[in-house]
Amino acid sequence: MSALNEQLIVDWWSELVDDKHKGQRAKLKRCKTREEILLNPDQIRLKQILKDNKVNGVEVIASLLANIKNDGSSQKKLAEQMASNVKNTSRPWVSEIRFRCLLKCDSREELYPQLLRVIKMLDAKSSMVNVYDLIESIHFWGDDRKRRWAEDYYGNLPD
Repeated sequence: MSALNEQLIVDWWSELVDDKHKGQRAKLKRCKTREEILLNPDQIRLKQILKDNKVNGVEVIASLLANIKNDGSSQKKLAEQMASNVKNTSRPWVSEIRFRCLLKCDSREELYPQLLRVIKMLDAKSSMVNVYDLIESIHFWGDDRKRRWAEDYYGNLPD
């Protein structure tokens, strides 16, 4: 994915989280199925913004981003954020069991509900979700991305 496409998606998301668009964001957040997401006007608008640029999993990216309020892109990669300590404890934000479940997902559609839970937890409790890494991870989801996530997560687990 090009940096331009990433920036177009982040610009779309930045507009969506603006208070003026609360209702639109809420509608996208309430989508439960892939079909509902595909018919959502804001997801369609994102596809129009991207035009003919091939971005895999746009509907998954749009729906996940609708659940994020704060950008933690200046921080660690997403899997590193999952391994970070919960404040004042020695346990990670995302347990090893839950993380392994993420890695078992073969498709973006299978990954979506699992990652949605993680994102809601990270965004609400720590205000840290690296949106650029999330976009890239969904676009490139496969064995190479899973391997990178495993290296990032296990390499940053608290002792």
